[in-house]
Parts: sequence; structure tokens; C-alpha cells
Amino acid sequence: ANLTYVQIYQEILGIRRRPNMFDASAGLLLENGLHKAFDTLDWSLYLKVGESIACRIIAAHMTEEDTYHVHYFIPTAPEHFQLHGKAIPPERFGRFYDPPDSRLIAWHYRQAVQARIRGYSVGMNPRNKG
Repeated sequence: ANLTYVQIYQEILGIRRRPNMFDASAGLLLENGLHKAFDTLDWSLYLKVGESIACRIIAAHMTEEDTYHVHYFIPTAPEHFQLHGKAIPPERFGRFYDPPDSRLIAWHYRQAVQARIRGYSVGMNPRNKG
């Protein structure tokens, strides 16, 4: 069964009510090229908590010790290589608005990883989506 974006957000956030899709914590403000690459799962953010990488996040928001790292899955341009591995501390997100919800970021990262694992296992090129 196909899920709607509302159902996906409800499942990720563990809520029954309709999520506020316009809340600052439900998205990222990105340059157009980065936004398109994020949407196609070419890159994502992983949250490093202390000494371990967290793909399963319980808390909704980052703590002062948590740091996101850029993970470019298929870097093809010099700027991709410059961004890959770059640490983004929590204060970078929280200057003006709520930081992104770490559960949504973790979900995006899992989708990007799974797209490569599933795709490569059946000979699919993730760039061509088929």
C-alpha cells in the first residue's frame, strides 16, 4: 500500500494528528542545487552522537554534543567532495528557528542508504531510478 506524506510523517514522529508541514523543524532551507540532490537522495546528513553514528533517533531535537555530518553518496563535482564529511554543529541550525527534527533527518539518511543497497543488489543505478 502506498502511504501519503502525512502518514509517513505521522509514523516517523509517532503522532496521530496531522503534522505541521510548515514548521521549521520539518524541513531544511537549502540552495536549489543542494535541495534537488537532497530530494534525489544523492546526499544526506547523519547524526553523530558522542562516538557513535545514530541512525535510529529517539529524541526529536539535537543536544549540544550532537553534530550532523554531510554524507555525499555519489559525489561528482568538486563542491560535493568539499561538503562530504563536513561537520555541522547544532548551533548552525538553531540560530533563528528550531533545528530540523532529528527523526526526520535519520529517516532521510536511512532512505538514502537503502536506495543504494536495494538498487545495487538488483543492478539498478540510483541516478536513473530504474
